[in-house]
Amino acid sequence: MKSIGIALVALLVAGCATQYTFDGKKYSGKDNFLEGTRQIVDEAVESIQPLRTTLVEKNLIFAYPNVSIVKSNELQYYQKRHQKEVPPAQYETLDTLLSGTRIQVEGFAKAIERRKIYQSVKYITIDSVTSIPEPSANTDILYAMAADGKTQQLYYVSKKSGKQIFAFDQAVNNQKERVKSFVDAVQAYALRD
Repeated sequence: MKSIGIALVALLVAGCATQYTFDGKKYSGKDNFLEGTRQIVDEAVESIQPLRTTLVEKNLIFAYPNVSIVKSNELQYYQKRHQKEVPPAQYETLDTLLSGTRIQVEGFAKAIERRKIYQSVKYITIDSVTSIPEPSANTDILYAMAADGKTQQLYYVSKKSGKQIFAFDQAVNNQKERVKSFVDAVQAYALRD
């Protein structure tokens, strides 16, 4: 998730509002970028091999901050790093990138569901840290949160192990590998509990 913020900053600094890159492919314009992102993410989700039976007798809630929280945090991150306001012309670029990020995150949730690690996977948006659901004996929580202009961090929370920083290999070369790495990490956390 840290790489998303860094890529965003790089694009905002460069001032390139009409060309986007995702998974090594370049797109001109918002609609082409979002359509291309959705297609790549959908292919990555489809590449996940489902297990024959559900791995754990639990449920997962995957919670991600709503767009306004993420946008506010990204603006603060940019301002801290560059000691200036984001140029007004870049707001549309920011909105487009955040929409692309949302597509990726929803793809992670769909990939977890496809693997059949849990009885069910529920994807929700949250308005603040205080709106994160509590884990229970039969429900674990995976959530992302950032505040005060810091990079976003994922957390895995279970009744048994409590809150843990969630880590997966983000340095892989393409979205299929990134989604597989994410799902493999979720599976490892689920099995530990």
